[in-house]
Amino acid sequence: CVCRQNGVTAVLDAGIFIAGIEHNPKLLLFELRYLATTMPADSEVVVARHQACFESLQHLRRQSSGGMEPHAHSRKPHVGAMHFGSHWWSCPEGLDLIAGSLAANKYAIVDGFLPQEAQDACAAAVQALYDGGHMVSGLAEQGADSHGRFWAPDPGAGARDEVDARNAAGEARKWTLHGDHRVWLGDDDERATALRALTEALDELLRRLQVADAAGATGASRGGVRERLGGIDFREHAMATCYPGTTRSRYLRHCDVSRGAVLTAIFYLNQNWTEEDGGQLRIFGEAPTSSRVKDDILPVANRLLLFWASEEVPHEVRATSRDRFTVTVWFKRAAEAVQGPNFLMDLLYRHNAVRPLTLLEAVRRGGCSEGIAQQAARLAALLLGRGEEERLALLRALVPGICRQCGDSSAEGASGTGEYDGHWFCRCCWGGWKSTSELCGRREVGIAADP
Repeated sequence: CVCRQNGVTAVLDAGIFIAGIEHNPKLLLFELRYLATTMPADSEVVVARHQACFESLQHLRRQSSGGMEPHAHSRKPHVGAMHFGSHWWSCPEGLDLIAGSLAANKYAIVDGFLPQEAQDACAAAVQALYDGGHMVSGLAEQGADSHGRFWAPDPGAGARDEVDARNAAGEARKWTLHGDHRVWLGDDDERATALRALTEALDELLRRLQVADAAGATGASRGGVRERLGGIDFREHAMATCYPGTTRSRYLRHCDVSRGAVLTAIFYLNQNWTEEDGGQLRIFGEAPTSSRVKDDILPVANRLLLFWASEEVPHEVRATSRDRFTVTVWFKRAAEAVQGPNFLMDLLYRHNAVRPLTLLEAVRRGGCSEGIAQQAARLAALLLGRGEEERLALLRALVPGICRQCGDSSAEGASGTGEYDGHWFCRCCWGGWKSTSELCGRREVGIAADP
């Protein structure tokens, strides 16, 4: 595909090639524009930021281990009930540095986030998931229209997409929008029990950032972070990811706004990673259209990267020449997690309550009725230990008949319209709503048909 008679092909410095330019130059023009407009990070600013925040954290880490790097067996990973304060970064000074960086820089880096034993177990588990064929292509999972109209097949191309921005055939090193492979893992997923140590640590960090610390870690450096994290009681299932090096995998620039999350947490699992391996997570300036690089972050093992899941943090994954493994978690407010006509299905299929809350407690805190909260807890217990396909089949069979108002299961009822479109109401709740609306003279909105 690279060398073709009368064909035009471009090879980028990362070793990625763009073929078929003689038919459609869109991909080449995109890359040329990127090269022409992207401005490098101000090295002095980056060094000062790292010294003030991230190197100070590492100094604190060394102090906590008596001036030496923490030993691989200095602390056993914990998988049972969460013990707050069990990590070096959970002290007031560490929390202030992390919160201060989130406030000032919109992101924070915590190296040595887990005990070495726990990090090694996570890395082995994610490697096994990839080697065992549990991961699927990110492009296949997201669908053909998930990246906007610009990257859609050209209307004039007919059945043949001349651009092939998705690299449909999976050719090695051919240009693609992104080349990751992924699998989603709930807290009870037996395929990767080692990840529980990670999610427990992430839950502890979030909870500690959310509350005022009795030891006094409430300084001005917190900069509103506690308030911004307020109400977060859910996180999505962990997304374990591999970016294969053979295909020079990457992920083009984007923001995490579409997930409805507040905070993104990425944990890296790659031993002995160097600049030459590529795969940096590149953060741009805070303006959505900014072309100034803010930082290039190497995906080194046991590094946690936190950033706001908002337009403040546009980012991309640079092309990698080695297999690059990560685990990503998105944290959400309970009030947002329980919205929408299909919230119960979505909640039970791909969300976990942030510890120490149970699912029942988290749903209650989202403002749902007690009936809905109890129903969610019962369904979660029913799904426990079941495979992904079985879980989805059960949810599709059981959730549609659950009343959005009281939480009871009933085949007799009606679907809402207008702002209630897609919601199911049992006969009792529908009748009560209808009587109230008629008394108030509001007959024009509500339930679709008399059951």
